[in-house]
Amino acid sequence: MEREINNTYKLQCLYRRYKDIIFFNKNIILSGLASLVVGSLITQLYALHYGYTNNFTNSVVSLAAEYSVFFPLFAFLYYRDNKFRYVDSVTGKRKGDIIKTDVKKLIATFSVSEMIYSSSKVIIGYQMLQMAFLAPYQAAVASTMMSWILSAASINIMIKVLKLFKR
Repeated sequence: MEREINNTYKLQCLYRRYKDIIFFNKNIILSGLASLVVGSLITQLYALHYGYTNNFTNSVVSLAAEYSVFFPLFAFLYYRDNKFRYVDSVTGKRKGDIIKTDVKKLIATFSVSEMIYSSSKVIIGYQMLQMAFLAPYQAAVASTMMSWILSAASINIMIKVLKLFKR
């Protein structure tokens, strides 16, 4: 019984310590899943409508569709989870300095990770479409998943380096 309580306490401490990072990654995953669905659908529709001849253009169009979903949804989820950090609880005024600092850190974080994601997504997606082993939507899903892994690692490294969530 005492061991269970001790383990529960350790998990609670771990959760409290990394809560911001957990929520940040949750928002990335939810936004990424929504963009994955849209990107895969666009890839399949593009191939059906324009044929299977221009795979590079298909990969780029799919990436643009994903971004049009990912960033607005991520911004909404991130703000919803962190709005307490940007409003003074006593006066109700916005904390402009903190907002500016966090926006700069987020831009830096996403600049690096999205360069990695974009280039790997287009290259991997193009190669998979060229091989023609998979249906276009399957190639889009596979290339997105592989690129997510690279991007997620770089995002988490960058938020640590830039101290987005300092304690």
